[in-house]
Amino acid sequence: MQDRLTGWGGSAVRERSSVIELLVRHFVWLVGGDGRAYDIGYGGRDHVTASGTNVNILVPDTEVYSNAGGQQSKFTPRGAVARFASSGKRRVRKALGLLANTRGNVYIDRIAMGANDANMVKFVQEAGAYGGPSLVIA
Repeated sequence: MQDRLTGWGGSAVRERSSVIELLVRHFVWLVGGDGRAYDIGYGGRDHVTASGTNVNILVPDTEVYSNAGGQQSKFTPRGAVARFASSGKRRVRKALGLLANTRGNVYIDRIAMGANDANMVKFVQEAGAYGGPSLVIA
C-alpha cells in the first residue's frame, strides 16, 4: 500500500503514509517441530506463551523424533510402536495443549493438516486474530 502512495506528494499523503503501518495487521508465527515444542525448546515456548505477547506457534506433530530416525519421544502416544520402542511406549505422552492451558491466556487448537484444508485455514486465521499467544498443534 505504501508503494501506491510513493510519488504522490502533498502534506496529506505524507501524514497518512506515516500511519500506514498502524493500519496493517502483522502476524508473527513461530513454526517448529514437536521435538522443539515439547522437549528441547519447551522452555522457550513456555516463556513466549507466559509473556502474553501476540505470537502464534504452529507445531507440526509427528509424534516421534523425526530427525533422529523416528525415535520414541515424550510426545509419542502410549502403546505406539517407534524406533527404540518396538513393543510399544509404556508411558503417556506429554500433553502440550493442557500445559499451555494452565497459562489461562493462550488460544489452543489441534488440527489435522491435509484432512480439510478449509478448516485448517479457518483455525490458523482464528489463532492469528486472537490477540494474544496461540498454539496450534497440527
